[in-house]
Amino acid sequence: MEQRSFEKYLETKYYDPIFYRVLGHFNRVKDRMYLHSYAVPDPTRIWLDSICIEKAFFREQKDNDWTYFKLKVRGDIVLSGKRDCDFEKDQIYKYFSVLCKGIFFDGLHHFEVYDIEEYDPTGYNYHDQLSSLLLPYISVEDLESRAEAFLKKYCPEALKEPMPLPIKDILTKMEATLFHAPLAKNIFGKTLFFRSVEKIYDDDMEIIEREVPKRAILINPNVYFYRNIGAYNNTIIHECVHLEYHTHFFEINHFDDEKLTSISCKENYSDPKAISNSAAAYERMEFQAAYLAPRILMPAKTTLQKFAEIRDRLAKETINPLFGDIMSTIIDELSDFFKVSRQAAKIRLVDLGIMAAVGVDNYVNGKKYSNFSFSKDSLKRNQTFLIDFLDLARTLKTHPFLRELSIDEKIVYADGALVINDQKYVYKNQAGERLLTPYALNHMDECAFIFEKQEKKKGAYSEFLYSQFFLCRGEESGSYLPASYSEDAVKNKELESTARQAKSDLEDIQEALEVLKKMTGPFSKDLYVVADFAGLVRMDGTVNINQFAELTKIDNHTLSGYLNDGPTPRKEKILSICAGLRLHPRLSYQLLRRAGFDLTNTGNEDDMIYCGLLEQKYGEGIDAWNYYLKSINKMNLIL
Repeated sequence: MEQRSFEKYLETKYYDPIFYRVLGHFNRVKDRMYLHSYAVPDPTRIWLDSICIEKAFFREQKDNDWTYFKLKVRGDIVLSGKRDCDFEKDQIYKYFSVLCKGIFFDGLHHFEVYDIEEYDPTGYNYHDQLSSLLLPYISVEDLESRAEAFLKKYCPEALKEPMPLPIKDILTKMEATLFHAPLAKNIFGKTLFFRSVEKIYDDDMEIIEREVPKRAILINPNVYFYRNIGAYNNTIIHECVHLEYHTHFFEINHFDDEKLTSISCKENYSDPKAISNSAAAYERMEFQAAYLAPRILMPAKTTLQKFAEIRDRLAKETINPLFGDIMSTIIDELSDFFKVSRQAAKIRLVDLGIMAAVGVDNYVNGKKYSNFSFSKDSLKRNQTFLIDFLDLARTLKTHPFLRELSIDEKIVYADGALVINDQKYVYKNQAGERLLTPYALNHMDECAFIFEKQEKKKGAYSEFLYSQFFLCRGEESGSYLPASYSEDAVKNKELESTARQAKSDLEDIQEALEVLKKMTGPFSKDLYVVADFAGLVRMDGTVNINQFAELTKIDNHTLSGYLNDGPTPRKEKILSICAGLRLHPRLSYQLLRRAGFDLTNTGNEDDMIYCGLLEQKYGEGIDAWNYYLKSINKMNLIL
């Protein structure tokens, strides 16, 4: 087995004390050991010739400065015996577990072998032992207990009464020093495990270069100035988690690589470019810090206590509000009280099983939607009511029964949700956009279909990702996680059945059917028919080309050509006409077919998206269409 630098270091510096402890143990127990070989079946002399340290197993350091570790030590044993009037020698090996302790602080100090055990190839038990990456095992079930253990050690009062954490006091107890520093772009904080020369800000916010001590935390002040105090506090506690749980990794790996001195907290927790080949270790450390920090800032028991206190007070103070808006106020107050960001407070409530928080502060590709509420247990942690327009279009394309309901306007896309089209749930504003009624926003599970969010990352931490569904900074376009229709959801089956009985917009459909009777071709004549339907034909029978051009963003000359038996337009131009004139989908599909285009069966994703716009956004106009196309990063489809 190839040795790491730490094992080589022990052999170089502490070979003799380890050897003599193993030798003493061997001499005491060798009579009970099975020691022979084929060459020397009946040895008369047996002695320990040398040892080799193959591997160290580390126990997690929890309560004091001592680090305990077991060594997998191979003992090379020589056998000697008499055979056929001559002496034969042979060498065999046996393994021993050597129990050691020491203090890691800029190297190993006060090293001591305190016992030797019968060889155990597994080292310590699962919960006590560090991983092969020299990091603690922290399972999903352990997160809350780990956060509580941290607080018991550094701020036990936070576990008894709700309170914002005294960050400075915790840093003092941890013997950590905080500095503001001009860190690189997108790096919020940096933990230094060894003394180092760094660029920092002095009291006048001037950049200076100086030596900073071991266990220093560097914070980018922009976290506070450009974000909020909550993000600032989260970054500090994030770095404190690194100090508490990851010092072993750096102290021990420092024997391999003296340049390995720090870890940085990057926005979105992207995979770091480690100096050494330790990418998996860095990833695990970042995830552990990311998921423990909010649990430390908002302990489970006291957070639920404060939540109940605020909820009960608001219930008495408000009269018939939307519950989603009450939850928004609760999140505001929790954020202010615990000195965390609104997003962190929302995530924490979801982690604690208060799924109603899911209905607050929802952004889909840059657009904020109304707060909503739903019955308890309606959603699982990986499910959502809200989807972006691309996922809507894909759903309608891949689920024929939903497509049929969409064409019949029995289901519609409103406020980011696919819902039953009933005036109880949906209304149109003056711009022609469909929105959810206050009743629907208070009873989302009654009318909205359920979708399952796709995992953003695979691997050991996939179980954590329900938090990431809410962790991404929703204000930024691109933070959306794709979602797919939940075919197995019982609620969706019920909604499908209910939707088939829903009353469609019969007036719109009847009006469209009357116009369809007049669309007998050719294309130019049908275009005149829809222009007349849109109110663009004057009393004298001429078309108001200027208004037509303004609505469709097609120039006057081109439109005149279409109306006067000129060249058949390209698909995109017909779509501009459909969007600009806000044509009912039945009229749009007929106009497209008249020009030789059938978008419904091409299998092309662009056509699929246009079909979604034709069916679900026909009443909003060309500018709205282009907004949706931009939001899903389909700039090439903008009309």
